[in-house]
Amino acid sequence: NVDQSTVTADSASTVGLVGIYLINGSDTNTISNNITNSNSSNGIWFGNSQYNTLTGNTVSRATANGITITNGSNNNTVSNNDAGNFNNDGIAISGSSRNTISNNVTNSNNNDGISLGSNANDNLLTGNTSNFSQNNGITVTTCSGTIIANNVVNGSTWYGVQISAGSNNTLVQNTFSANTLYQLYIEGASSSDTVHKNVFGMSGTNPDSAVY
Repeated sequence: NVDQSTVTADSASTVGLVGIYLINGSDTNTISNNITNSNSSNGIWFGNSQYNTLTGNTVSRATANGITITNGSNNNTVSNNDAGNFNNDGIAISGSSRNTISNNVTNSNNNDGISLGSNANDNLLTGNTSNFSQNNGITVTTCSGTIIANNVVNGSTWYGVQISAGSNNTLVQNTFSANTLYQLYIEGASSSDTVHKNVFGMSGTNPDSAVY
């Protein structure tokens, strides 16, 4: 592990599995203004690492996810990154809580723009833009306490946001437009979710219904 270090203005492209890798309690680091491209797994990976700052990075074209936060990687800040053109998700969070995901751009990913799953609880998604995902702009599965605020989701092949089997999640002041099936889709024993002051555009295949 490595703590209290800075990685900035570097390039980690076509290097093998992961461009930048923080694991095993690598805490309180700053990863800024780097470029990762065409790695065979993930662009950037946090595993069991906390209180890190990931900002201003350009991450593209890996075979899995752009940015992965997993295995108890709590209290990290991921902001102002560009994560696009991945085989899976632009940003994927699982088993990690209290992360702030803000002002990122996730475009043209083959799965989701931003994905939260497997007990990724109490995370904040704010000010992000997700365009042209082949699945959903934002997916929240088996999570609670997620705040999704002031995001823009446009042109997803499925849903703008899909919430499955979640509870106490909040969607406020987001803009959803031109997502093909529904702008917002809530399913699978989800409960106590709050949807407030969002802007919903027309759905391509369900023009009479924005929310399901």
